[in-house]
Amino acid sequence: MEASVIIPTYNGAHKIAKLLDSLLTQSKTDFEIIVVVDGSTDDTVDVLRRFQTAFKNLHVIVQENRGRARTRNAGAAIAKTSLFIFYDDDMEVDRESVERHVQFHRKRPGFSIVTGYQNELTGLTDIQRYKSYLTEFWFLRFEQSVTRFDFANLFFSTANCSIPKELFEQLKGFDEQLTDVEDYDLGYRALKENIPVYFDKSNLSIHRERITCLSYIERQRQYNKAKQKWKVIRQVPLNIKEKSRLGLILYWMFAFRFWVRAIDLELFLFLPRRLRYKLYDVVIQALSVEFPNVKLA
Repeated sequence: MEASVIIPTYNGAHKIAKLLDSLLTQSKTDFEIIVVVDGSTDDTVDVLRRFQTAFKNLHVIVQENRGRARTRNAGAAIAKTSLFIFYDDDMEVDRESVERHVQFHRKRPGFSIVTGYQNELTGLTDIQRYKSYLTEFWFLRFEQSVTRFDFANLFFSTANCSIPKELFEQLKGFDEQLTDVEDYDLGYRALKENIPVYFDKSNLSIHRERITCLSYIERQRQYNKAKQKWKVIRQVPLNIKEKSRLGLILYWMFAFRFWVRAIDLELFLFLPRRLRYKLYDVVIQALSVEFPNVKLA
C-alpha cells in the first residue's frame, strides 16, 4: 500500500456512502481506508459495514465524540503507510484523486503538503449555487495548476489534502486544543517552519454539504469565533480595523432575521444574479461579522 486514506465522520450516515463509492472507482487501488466514527448517534457504523467486503483494507474506529483534530489524529495513529490522505465525509472525489496525491509527492519528495480543488454541490437551491459561485470566484486568482502558498494567500482545508507521515509527526499532527480551524492551523505551522504548502487545481473533488442561508451564517459565526481563539493561541495580531459609522449603519439595515428567511425562501430570484448575490454578500457579512449576536432563530 502506498497511502492511507483517513476519513473523520460524525453522524455521516446520509453522506459518507457517496465518498466511499467514489473511492471504489479510483484509478489507483493500493491504499488503505481508515474511518474514525467520532461519537455518531446515527447509523454510520451500519453504512460502513456494507462496504467491508468491497474494500480489502477498510478499518473502522469507533470512539466517543472528541472533535475533528483528535479524530484525524486517531486515524493517523494507526495508519500503516508513509503518506496520509485526508478526505471529509461529505466529499465525492475524482477517480484519479488518490493517484494524483501519490504522484504529487513522488515529484516533490520530502516535506510538503498539498490540498486539492473542491467545488460545491450545485443545482439545489439558490444559496447553494451562491456558495458554489463564491468557491469558483475564490479560485480564479490561482492561475497555475499548482500554486505554492505563502502567508498572504494561505488557505488550507483537510477536505481533500495529503501529507507525508514524517512531516505529520514533525508538526505533531493537528492541534487538539482547537475545535475548529485545525486544518488552517496545520498549514500555518508548516509555513512557519519553511515547509512548502501547495494547492493542486487538478486534484478535483465535490463538496456535498447542503446548506441554507441560516446554516451558512451560523457556520461563519462559529468559524470566525474559532479563528479569533486561534490568533490568541498562535499570537497572531488581530488587525482590528476601525469601521465607519456609515458602513455600520448600512450593515445594520441588513442584520435582521427577515433577510435570512427571505433568502432561504428564494424571494429574490427576480433580481439579476449579480445584484442578488451582492445582496447575499451584505446579509451574510452583516450577520456573521458585523452583528454576530443577532438571534437568528
